[in-house]
Amino acid sequence: MKYDFLYASSDLSILIVEDEELVRKNSSVMIGRRFDKVYEARDGEEGLELYKKYKPDIVISDIKMPKKNGIDMAKEIKEINRDVAIIFLTAFNDVNYLLKSIEIGISHYLIKPVNIKKLFGEIDSAAKVVNLIKHDNENMELFSVLSENSLAGIYMGKEKFEYINPSLEEITGFSKDELLSMDICDIFDDEHKERIGIATKERLRGEKLEVRKNELKIKRKDGSKRWVYSSTTTVHLKNGYSTLGNMIDITEMKNLHLEFERMAVTDQLTGIYNRRKFEELMRSEIERAKRYDRIFSLIMFDLDKFKEINDTYGHIVGDDVIKKSVSIVKGILRFTDSICRWGGEEFFILLPEIALEDAMVVAIKLKNGLRDFDDKVLPKITASFGVVQYEDGNSEDELIQNADKALYIAKSKGRNRVETI
Repeated sequence: MKYDFLYASSDLSILIVEDEELVRKNSSVMIGRRFDKVYEARDGEEGLELYKKYKPDIVISDIKMPKKNGIDMAKEIKEINRDVAIIFLTAFNDVNYLLKSIEIGISHYLIKPVNIKKLFGEIDSAAKVVNLIKHDNENMELFSVLSENSLAGIYMGKEKFEYINPSLEEITGFSKDELLSMDICDIFDDEHKERIGIATKERLRGEKLEVRKNELKIKRKDGSKRWVYSSTTTVHLKNGYSTLGNMIDITEMKNLHLEFERMAVTDQLTGIYNRRKFEELMRSEIERAKRYDRIFSLIMFDLDKFKEINDTYGHIVGDDVIKKSVSIVKGILRFTDSICRWGGEEFFILLPEIALEDAMVVAIKLKNGLRDFDDKVLPKITASFGVVQYEDGNSEDELIQNADKALYIAKSKGRNRVETI
């Protein structure tokens, strides 16, 4: 398959930095058919040394690599030559790396697995810029090429937009004419709009000169909201100060990142907190109790004879019993209470601002709620409860051990009981 380049020329040199040998070799062979000088590096350290030695025009680099990652390498290369074209190849969930790459001025990136046609398109786009710089074209022409080919939405203006690039139209859903009739703050969600408007006025007066980088929400023309990573700065032109901004849509990456965070603290079966998150909450509650002399209580409960349910009805029914039990308990607890699945059929409940006597009342309500539940499909269930109150000086482990002892007492006295120590 042949790919034609509009601006690229064979005298441009390219550095490929990739730790996977097969990917690196294949890329080198493919790109070498169009360019005479192609250099290869196995990691960021070697890539930086080759750049210092040969000063290639374009760098194509993976982000995650041993010894020195692509971000650190690119940052050092940019310190040597801020105009070098760098194309990053990144996995879809590398949101933190991607944001860092934007901060150091990288606007060319491709999501793995890389589409060959898109890769050559990015090389062509980068080559345009390289050739413009090499031939010393006017700065405004260079800005225009950079902007028109940038994946980031770029804009400039005072209170209203005075310049926007095609990517900003795509990100916002508004046409060029529509955007040029709007205030800059109008594209942002209401929770950010006032702050953006104030910052814009400050920039017009030359009061806010530093670069600002933020994750913000915008309102698209169709009413939908999207997350963007935005960078703004102040530029001084002949007609006064203006805002120069750029943004990329990070909604999918943001949602994926949030989902990963949710999964890390959530029990897959029940949707409540897992042990890891609960330990974090309890440490926080202990610190709050120490600092502000507050109280809280802890409930540990265990579904009675749960092994018999699994053995008699099977694990699928057992899972349904656990899910239904959690649903009953959540329906009784306050919004401020936290429940976690500790393991198997064992659960912990954190009750902020609740003393032992009231916590015992809550545990009795939970016990009765589980006992009285009647379902034509699921078997009858009961549970045993151990209740303790935080005492000054208690550690996390001591609280858990005390609750476990109280639960053991409830079990030993015949189950379906609430006990404390």
